[in-house]
Amino acid sequence: MMNPRALEWIAVGAMAVVMLFTGLGATCLFDEDEPKNAVCGQEMFARNDWIVPTFNGQLRTDKPILLYWCMLTSFHLFGVSEFGARFPSALAGFGTILLTFQIAKLLFDRRTGLIACSLLASSMMFMILARASTPDSLLIFFILASLTCFVTGVCQQNGKGTFSRFDGLVRESITTRPLPGLAWFGIYFAMGFAVLAKGPIGIVMPLAIIGSYLLFADNAILWPVEGSRLKRLARFLVQSISPKRLFAIAGTLRLGWGALIVACIALPWYIAVGIQTKGAWLAGFLGNHNVSRFMQPMEHHSGSPLYYLVAILVCFFPASVFLPVAIASSSKRAWIGNMSLSHRWLFCWIGCYVLFFSMAATKLPNYVTPCYPALAIMTGAWVSNMYQIAKSSDWRLWLGFSTFGVSGLAILVALSVIAKVLLDLEPSLAIPGLIAMIASAVCLLLLRSNHVQSSLITFVVGALLFNLSTMTYTLGRVSPLQDGPVLAKRIKSHSKTSGIDIDRVATHGMLPPSLVYYLGQNVSVVGSKEECATFFATGGDVLIMPRDLYDRQLDTLPPEIVVLSEERRFLRKKSTVVVLGRSIQVAEKPTESLPR
Repeated sequence: MMNPRALEWIAVGAMAVVMLFTGLGATCLFDEDEPKNAVCGQEMFARNDWIVPTFNGQLRTDKPILLYWCMLTSFHLFGVSEFGARFPSALAGFGTILLTFQIAKLLFDRRTGLIACSLLASSMMFMILARASTPDSLLIFFILASLTCFVTGVCQQNGKGTFSRFDGLVRESITTRPLPGLAWFGIYFAMGFAVLAKGPIGIVMPLAIIGSYLLFADNAILWPVEGSRLKRLARFLVQSISPKRLFAIAGTLRLGWGALIVACIALPWYIAVGIQTKGAWLAGFLGNHNVSRFMQPMEHHSGSPLYYLVAILVCFFPASVFLPVAIASSSKRAWIGNMSLSHRWLFCWIGCYVLFFSMAATKLPNYVTPCYPALAIMTGAWVSNMYQIAKSSDWRLWLGFSTFGVSGLAILVALSVIAKVLLDLEPSLAIPGLIAMIASAVCLLLLRSNHVQSSLITFVVGALLFNLSTMTYTLGRVSPLQDGPVLAKRIKSHSKTSGIDIDRVATHGMLPPSLVYYLGQNVSVVGSKEECATFFATGGDVLIMPRDLYDRQLDTLPPEIVVLSEERRFLRKKSTVVVLGRSIQVAEKPTESLPR
């Protein structure tokens, strides 16, 4: 008979495979980042270049090399396709789910691990990134791997105990009894690949999390027991940040050896790309996409200091319906009980991400996703506790299940309206909302019948089904209607029916990155109406622009240029885009709609 623990790993792996790889290549790439990264991999693959990333023939300085290396390997295995472009992210997501199960077991227990990895796999933002051709999934995996090595090292230091529970009456501080050298090697080894995935943040955040834990949460400093709460907090902070303690923590982190390990992994490529691009890539990435993004909003991505609190509630859905009560429960347990250190560790993990990126001027929801495993573990620990002790009258369960259903109703209405008004699709696009409503109703009925454990299991299963239907069916129906795939299909269809090769394509006033990918060739960008006329005068084949721009410059275009096709913009009811070319090339009615 198979070992029960082996069955748990098989179950977690099977769940991850279903959630991550079902229909992975069936949806078109989504603008903006996915096709930009995929085109980089496509162009590097075409010229067998493993050093310099380019998009549309131009140097791309947005992200480091690790995603492109993984894509190149994937393209060699599976060919250039949506599946090949997304496979590295899905594989990293698979590893993240397994590591979440492992680290949750070390922090708490196996049931918490099973619930936590399921909640993570059901969270919307994590799943979006794990099924997208972006470097975020790789970053999440390697940061989690680094933190898992730290937690594993602490558990080894504790003997037969776990992260919080240990052999003996008093647990020695990590600053007085350092972790095994192999644990620190694993910590910095994973950081090195995180730096290759997304830059300096790959070492800054893991060190900040581990450092803040050693500074404020480790057992070396005990919480004062005398005086008012404010005075006790002040004494605790003064003791924690004393110079002697800061030096002890710096020594514990083994920063010198760590820097050497990270440099051995990441520095060779950074040096190579700097040499080949004469410093242009380093200036663009380190200056523009790191320092500038932190100091000032870029691409209109700004927000209030509360931005990430709201973003997490939305993007961690459906598990976020229990997140507030889980945080409240964890905060009470962080200083009492035999699992207090595990709760403190989770707060350091989540707090570092939320505080750091709340201070940054540029804000995007995906910036804090590396703390989603911690959110899932914290919520999973609360759900696991409810699984044991909750009664059917517990208002927190009633509120959470009801919120899931109300949110499902809102999603059902919103997607139905979008399908009908903006996309000309049938209301079945809203199936995820219906799944959430049904799961909520079943949970409430089970709770009313005093089947608390069954209601919690139903919630987890319903959350997984909600997310799976969103990622596969809903996004699968929507993605082909984007501007890039529609325009590329129209241009290729026109080339085929007219029998004329279309070698030069340009855009004016817009450039959907997915157009470059699905057209399979570089697309020029024309900056002014005079350049539009010059484009055709110098042998250009097709020019794409919004209809309003076309109407304002009809008099500047050559007389033989006509509208080959006119298409409605994606999610813009009253906005269209025109495809222009020479009238002699017209071989089909240009405004015929593409099949939906």
